[in-house]
Amino acid sequence: DSCGPHDVRVTTHYYENDFISGAFSTLHEGGHALFMQGEPELFYEKHADSNMSCAMHETISRFFENIVGRSEGFVHYLYPKLNEFSGGKLADVTERELYEAVNEAKPSLIRTDADELTYCLHIMVRYEIEQLLVNGELTVDWVPALWNAKYKEYLGIETPVVKSSDIKKDPDLKGEERIIALCKTLGAETYINPPGGRALYSHESFDRENIDLLFLDTSMNQIVYPQFGNEFIDHLSIIDFIMFNDVPTIRNFLTMYSLNPG
Repeated sequence: DSCGPHDVRVTTHYYENDFISGAFSTLHEGGHALFMQGEPELFYEKHADSNMSCAMHETISRFFENIVGRSEGFVHYLYPKLNEFSGGKLADVTERELYEAVNEAKPSLIRTDADELTYCLHIMVRYEIEQLLVNGELTVDWVPALWNAKYKEYLGIETPVVKSSDIKKDPDLKGEERIIALCKTLGAETYINPPGGRALYSHESFDRENIDLLFLDTSMNQIVYPQFGNEFIDHLSIIDFIMFNDVPTIRNFLTMYSLNPG
């Protein structure tokens, strides 16, 4: 938040079982702060005045979070610091593995946690629904059904959605214990997590509750496409990916993963 370009404050979040989320949240919010520090003072001449544009705000914050934060250069800077601050907990993870982990692409229901590839699809869902509402072509009571239909169309997600906030659970549970409690409440026999969860979740804990713990690994070596006839360079921006691929190809790439127990 800000009271002007000379008083900019940053709030972020941290999860005990997902340090990467906290790191990229801080980059994102830091981008907001840098944007506000760079604005002309005339935007804050009156107490009721505010920043020039929410759209520009998000553009800069996501630039620092994704274009800067998920780049090889920044991961090269971040990797030794994470090892230092964690007391060597990442000693068995290479810099390349960390880089690939923070650039994993997969469909999800959470926009703020989405990767660069699928993030724009979340925006398209919202924009198209809002456009129908504003034009009077859709009533509010039909929004949930259309929302689910569009998530199936764009992201291939058709599993019934249950919000964790609607599930009765012990509010004091954190991390692994909270996940196991949610699985048991829903009668889940399998819990699937991104590869970074290998350092966070214990197979023994899930086995005691008869829950299979699996990790989603992307087949990055299979994702290759033409780039103006030049030699293929992987892990470029989402703009590059969308520019050179049609929707069916993108959907096919989103299926290139494997589920592994360890």
